[in-house]
Amino acid sequence: MSTRLVGRGFFRFSWRRRGTEGTRRGQATTGSAGERRVILSGVQPSGVPHLGNVFGAMGTWRQLMRHGDTRGETRRDTRDSLSMFCVADLHALTVTPDPRLLRRRCRITAAALVACGVDPAQSALFLQSQVPEHTELSWILSCLTTTARLSHLHQWKEKSRGRAELGSLGLLTYPVLQAADILLYRATHVPVGEDQAQHLELTLDLARAFNHRYGNYFPLPQAVLSDFPRIRSLQDPSSKMSKSQLPTSTTSSTSTTSSTTTTSTSSPSPAGRPGRRVSLGSVLLCDSDAAVRLKLRRAVTDSLPGVSYEPARRPGVSNLLALHAAALGLRHPGLVPGGGGGATATPRGYKEELAEDLLRLVVRPLRSRFLRLMAGESVPPLDGGGGSGGGGLTWTGSDGASDGGKEFGSCEEEEEEGEMGEEEEERGDVGGDLSQWGFLGRVLEEGRERASRVAVHNLREVKRLVGLPP
Repeated sequence: MSTRLVGRGFFRFSWRRRGTEGTRRGQATTGSAGERRVILSGVQPSGVPHLGNVFGAMGTWRQLMRHGDTRGETRRDTRDSLSMFCVADLHALTVTPDPRLLRRRCRITAAALVACGVDPAQSALFLQSQVPEHTELSWILSCLTTTARLSHLHQWKEKSRGRAELGSLGLLTYPVLQAADILLYRATHVPVGEDQAQHLELTLDLARAFNHRYGNYFPLPQAVLSDFPRIRSLQDPSSKMSKSQLPTSTTSSTSTTSSTTTTSTSSPSPAGRPGRRVSLGSVLLCDSDAAVRLKLRRAVTDSLPGVSYEPARRPGVSNLLALHAAALGLRHPGLVPGGGGGATATPRGYKEELAEDLLRLVVRPLRSRFLRLMAGESVPPLDGGGGSGGGGLTWTGSDGASDGGKEFGSCEEEEEEGEMGEEEEERGDVGGDLSQWGFLGRVLEEGRERASRVAVHNLREVKRLVGLPP
């Protein structure tokens, strides 16, 4: 997997850096020689991630942590890098007001991050709300911008849906909190996605404004964006993969199948419970084997013969090849062995092959790690990169553990509907006390301590510069 330099869910912002030169594609470098590289990214606790998240943002994080570079080439100064990843639970208050659901999602998100390769030994993983310096710096930065500037951001216009008087103040000002999240650690590199471009521009503007008024303190962060083809929706290849992607399948005792189906019912129940609506557009980290096979079987393709990577002409088939390449750790979909079967293959047969490879190489290993973490157990680090295509990522742990295809319901559908049974509460799934989270709780506590040391030091200097008592 390679990346280029340039966060709904991840702290992912693409950007156009005004008045500065771009950074070379695929290489992460600091703004000045000898400057410490600080990698910072965060994710809103929106529940179980899908494979687009796993192969995109999380893969980029793993490359940066392990190599200090996103092309799989180890940098000499990796030891001088600091990697910080936070679960942005304060941001989630704008969209997740239910306390039990928020706590459950925080735990699910943290478990998913560790399961997918965030190594606590090489980084600090913490809950944003447990480092109060984030909100203190946010207030200082908010004094450097205007309500007019914030109200012109695309996200505000979109989410307030033209009724600004009904939008919360938190929704209006959360881009400033995002900027504080980044600048608090004096981040030099921010792994990002392709949306919320204006919010990273705001971060850069606020850093420049602070530096101009109070002295040159904040580095201007560079964005790191994966160059690997984005994983698209299985039902609408023109859109990115999303958990909210429709159409959905309502599980029942009847079944209809078609490679271009847009609405359907299914049997056996992919979520384990009859009557549950399941998104067919995305494959989730904790989907059952039956759900993965169902979603791949119903993925939109075309009526042309063979299997070939032609995104403009065959977007559905090309998306499946991109998914396959990511699972195999290849740099490009064109490197999939045999081209997915080539001219002699059929999309239907290829879907079956892809489903089995996804289960064997990605879903089962990561699902097993996720479940162990949710049960309070520890997991070993994931193996390094180096798929057969060179520079790619593999998704099996050093112990090679797998759940052996164990069937269980997709926890995303359960938590989306807020259905939390007594069993989950007894296991502490919805509890906010980190001491009840076992290994995962210890990881978050240690991450909080490491993040707090950096945050306290940097905020003390910020307060001194602006004239506040440290």
